[in-house]
Amino acid sequence: MTTTTTTTTTTTATSSAATTALNTTTGATTGATTGNAAHNATAGTAGTTGARGAGDVLILGNGPDAVRLTRALHRLGHPGPVRMLPEPVVTAIDRRRRRVRTADGGEHPYGTLALALGARPHIPDVPGLRCPEGQLRGGVRVGTPLAGPAAGRRATTTPGPVVVLGAGPDGTDAALALRRAGRQVTVVHPGAHPMSRRLDRTAGELLAGALAERGIRVHAGATAVEFTPGKLTLDDGRILEAATLLLCTGTVPHTRLAAEAGLPVGHGVLVDSRLRTADPHISALGSCAELTTTADGPAAPPAWDQAEALAARLTGADRTAPPPVVRLRDPALHLAVMGSRQALEEAPDQITLHDPARGRYARLALRRDRVAAAVVLGLPRAAAAVTQLYREARPVPAARLALLLGTPPLRPGAPDSPATVVCRCNHVTLGELREAWDRGARDVAALAEATRATTGCGSCTDEVARLCSARTAPSGGPGGARSAGRGAREGRAR
Repeated sequence: MTTTTTTTTTTTATSSAATTALNTTTGATTGATTGNAAHNATAGTAGTTGARGAGDVLILGNGPDAVRLTRALHRLGHPGPVRMLPEPVVTAIDRRRRRVRTADGGEHPYGTLALALGARPHIPDVPGLRCPEGQLRGGVRVGTPLAGPAAGRRATTTPGPVVVLGAGPDGTDAALALRRAGRQVTVVHPGAHPMSRRLDRTAGELLAGALAERGIRVHAGATAVEFTPGKLTLDDGRILEAATLLLCTGTVPHTRLAAEAGLPVGHGVLVDSRLRTADPHISALGSCAELTTTADGPAAPPAWDQAEALAARLTGADRTAPPPVVRLRDPALHLAVMGSRQALEEAPDQITLHDPARGRYARLALRRDRVAAAVVLGLPRAAAAVTQLYREARPVPAARLALLLGTPPLRPGAPDSPATVVCRCNHVTLGELREAWDRGARDVAALAEATRATTGCGSCTDEVARLCSARTAPSGGPGGARSAGRGAREGRAR
């Protein structure tokens, strides 16, 4: 095995539809129709002709992004009413009067408008994908990024080989999930390597090798030119067997309402780090939003982070959405990407660890001793530590090689302390996990939903499982908490 570690420093200059109204003061949820009924469904809210309160929040959208925001506002004790309107029933946003019009003629005033409009899959213009009537042909499926790789696995139940079109993060995740399920998988990607917009050449080649080791064929630098049932033709003449063609070719954010209201849009609705649009009374989050601070194409923090940040701001805190981190969800292939390719290439201080024999690679681009961009592959503890430094804009420690090898804890302390960080990716403490347990989150999945622990690189999953085991043991309760602390210590010592 040859391991090379280098540190280099350089100087460079339609009809009425049902909607949901949620009163965050009481936590009551009520179903109502659009128009006056929907607006009056929230206790203490004036009718459509009444005055709006400065704290009234109206959310356009009823998908996961909207639900996360309503829950976060309720949990943080937002004092005013919170209402939701599904995007299809909305016809216009009147920014001057701060009202939203619906298809049945109703008007809904707002103090703050939150756009959680979502996105639709992008369908490439490949001959043969659609029937003459416009719908996708049999055998063609669409990967749904928000639903995760399991959705792609469920969508490809037809026996036979699967071709995944697109090897961005979602396509790569889907290919890995399909392969774990025993499917024959081929990936077609126009870039030089998988995730070519996010990874440098070294990381991309290592990722391609990891996919090949798992039995996934990758056709890089290739473009699909025609689909016929069971076959996909590439631009170089190769014909691939494709009982199922899974499209993982990105999304198109729903921006029509924002654009017609005069808000700036790019790929998505443009927002700053506080999720504010050009209108101080309108914010946007989730898959419809695009951060203006992102220099390498559309990217955004996880919708969970955005919902928490926006809810905090609307309840009086000055909180920004953390910068985006791209991760794969394969349990054995640990990859984290931070920042843009441009920042990765241009930062004056570079730290690199390259261990090709073991599939390990880390490259950190620093500015003023802080992580401006990074790629970490095959080093789960380093990925967690670097992610924490990046999201919190903290200086990197002096022991930089030790950081990449994942040896030093970023926040040493008593392992039984509630402040002990168990999930470094999402900065979830032992105390927060205990509190979530006491509120009814009694297994790893429930704790993940309540706190986001284990949803990053996954290296803390064993520690969270030990917490559950300790709490359900006969000596649970306070003793269980102490046992969980010991489990966390043992996990960090490995």
